[in-house]
Amino acid sequence: MDTLLQTKLHTPRPSSIFVNRPRLTQRLEAGLSGKVTLISAPAGYGKSTLIANWVAGHPEAAWLTLDRGDNEPRVLWQYVITAMQKIEDGFGVEALQILRSKLEVGLEQIIVNVLNYFSETSFEFSLVLDDYHVIDSQEVHESLNFFLEHLPSNFHLILITRVDPPLSLGRLRANSELSEIRLGDLQFSENESAEFLERVMKITLEPDQVKALNSRTEGWVAGLQMAGLSIQKLDGPEPVAAFVDDFSGSHRHIYDYLADEVLARQSPEVQTFLLQTSLLDRFNASLCKAVTGNENSQGMLEYLEGANLFLIPLDEDRRWYRYHHLFATLLRRRLKHHPGLIPSKLHQAAADWFEAYGMIDLAIQHHRNSDNVDEIKRLITAYGADALQPGQLNRLQNWLNILPKQVVQSDAHLSSLQAWIYYFEQKTELVKTWVGYAQMGIKKYTNNARENHKELDGTILGLKSWIACQEGSYHEGVELAEEALSLLAD
Repeated sequence: MDTLLQTKLHTPRPSSIFVNRPRLTQRLEAGLSGKVTLISAPAGYGKSTLIANWVAGHPEAAWLTLDRGDNEPRVLWQYVITAMQKIEDGFGVEALQILRSKLEVGLEQIIVNVLNYFSETSFEFSLVLDDYHVIDSQEVHESLNFFLEHLPSNFHLILITRVDPPLSLGRLRANSELSEIRLGDLQFSENESAEFLERVMKITLEPDQVKALNSRTEGWVAGLQMAGLSIQKLDGPEPVAAFVDDFSGSHRHIYDYLADEVLARQSPEVQTFLLQTSLLDRFNASLCKAVTGNENSQGMLEYLEGANLFLIPLDEDRRWYRYHHLFATLLRRRLKHHPGLIPSKLHQAAADWFEAYGMIDLAIQHHRNSDNVDEIKRLITAYGADALQPGQLNRLQNWLNILPKQVVQSDAHLSSLQAWIYYFEQKTELVKTWVGYAQMGIKKYTNNARENHKELDGTILGLKSWIACQEGSYHEGVELAEEALSLLAD
C-alpha cells in the first residue's frame, strides 16, 4: 500500500471556544511519565476535543485517526510510522520500506526496527491513536502489546476509545505506567456546563436551569450540546424554562444520537440485554440473570462496562450498576415498542428477585410499574405487619397509597393495617372508620376462610378494645381484649 489517506494524520483543529479544564490537562501532563494514557468513555464526552486542544501545545505529538481498514496490521503500522515522520523526518524509513515491499518479514521484526529508532534518539515522542474502538483484529492488539512491552521512556502513547481495548492494561496499571481518564473524569461540572452553554452555545441560563441540565445530562457534553441547540430556537424565558423542566432522553436529538451512535452499533444479543435490564433502576449480575434469563449476565455487565455503554458503577466492588439516565430513558422507550419483549413479565421477574432477597419496597415498585394490583396486595398483606412499628409507618403508608383507596377499603387485611397506622397516630375517629371497613371485608370470607384468619379477627378486636377504652367504655374494652387474646397466637 503506497497511498495513505493523509486526512487520517491531521490533528483536529483546536477549538477557540474550548472549555478550559485544567484538572484534566494536569492529568495529561502527569501521564507523560508513563507509557500510556487511556482516554476511555462513551460517545459524546469530548475525548477527542480534549486531546486535540492538549496536542496543540505539544509539537512532539502526532495524531492518527483509525478506521476499520486499520485492522490489517501492516496497514496500521504504515500509518503509525508515517504519523511519526511528521514529528521527525526520516523516522522509520527502513521499516516503512519493508512494509511497502513484498518481502516476507515478520511484523515483530518491523516493530523492533521502529523501537530501535526510538532508543537511538533522545527526542521525545507522543502518538495519539484516536477511535481505537474500531480495532477488533487480535493480530493488531498483539502487535501493539509487543510494542508497549518494549517501549523506551522517550515515547508516550495516547489511546482514545469508546471501549477498553484488550491490551495489557492490568500490567501497565500495576507498574504505574498507565494514566486513565474515564467517564467520571470527563463529566462536566456545574461550572463547566455553565461555561460551555454560555461560551460555546451562546446561551445564558439561570443558575438553577444550568444545575438542572447538568444533573439530567450527568455532565454529558453531547447531551448539553443537544439541549443547547434546542434552546437556541426558543424565544423568551418561559419556553426555555418549560424546555429545561421537560428535558429528558426522549428529546428528539438525544434520542436519535443515542439510538444511532450507541444502541445501533451493538449486537442483537447486547441490544436485547440492554432493553431487558433498562427497567431496573439499579442492578447486579444475579438480578440481571433473573430478569433476562441470560446465564452470562456477569460477563455481559463486564462487557458493557468495558464498552463504555453508559453504565455507571455504584460501588467500589463494581457489583451494582445503573444506566446513565438519558440512556435509560431511550432504552425504556424502545422496550415499550419491542415486539418480542413483554415489560410486565420482566417486572414480575424483577419483583420476584427483590422479594426473595427481602427488598420488599423494590418488589412492590416493580409490581406497581406493571399495574399488578393483586401482587401488591399480596406483598402488603404478607409483610405489612412487620412494618407496624415506629420508624416504619411511613413506609407502610406509602405501600398502601400505591393502591386505589377502594381496593384498600374492600380488603380486610389492608383496612386493618390502615387502622393500625391511625392507632399509632392516635387518630381515634379514623381508627373507627377503618376498623369498620375491615369488619365489612372480613364478612366476605367463607367459614373455612374465617377459620384461617383468626389472627386478623383478633387484631380487629384489639383495635375495637382500644377504641372502647378511648371512649370510656372500659368494661367493654376489657371483654374485647380478652376475646382478642383468645384468637391471637402466642
